[in-house]
Amino acid sequence: MLMPDKPPAPSELPNQGKVLTAIDANDFTYIEVEHRGAREWIAAPKMAVKPGSMIRYEEGSVMTNFYSKLLQRTFPTVMFVGHVAVVGQ
Repeated sequence: MLMPDKPPAPSELPNQGKVLTAIDANDFTYIEVEHRGAREWIAAPKMAVKPGSMIRYEEGSVMTNFYSKLLQRTFPTVMFVGHVAVVGQ
């Protein structure tokens, strides 16, 4: 019997960072993360996350000069990921 796909455990997500900003936009949450001393934006399925939280997230598809019509802003780069886990405050 096949098991349904389940999300990866936080320890299986390769990237970790501190949330600086979180913006909900329709089905996505855009999250500015401090990762390895740099800031980067990721977009994940809508979730509850607060600035100051520590998260782990997978690698995803990077879009350059991505314009969000809803937010009316252009992100220099944003990585779209499928899984993010909050691992601490």
